[in-house]
Amino acid sequence: AEKDKAVPALVNALKDEAMEVRRNAASSLGKTGDLRAQDELKMALQDKDEWVQEVVAHALKKIKEGTSESSP
Repeated sequence: AEKDKAVPALVNALKDEAMEVRRNAASSLGKTGDLRAQDELKMALQDKDEWVQEVVAHALKKIKEGTSESSP
């Protein structure tokens, strides 16, 4: 329920002007493990800031690892 509200807000924050906001949003999305964030995170891999790109890549890896653990 809370995640249903948080994920869209965090996805929106990936487009914020402040690098810190984008980085923290990406990190939080990775922690949620929510598959709905994958497409937006993949686009955020093109962020102008390398640190954001690094956090985005880590978030995508966490989401992927979370889905593979639940798969047979």
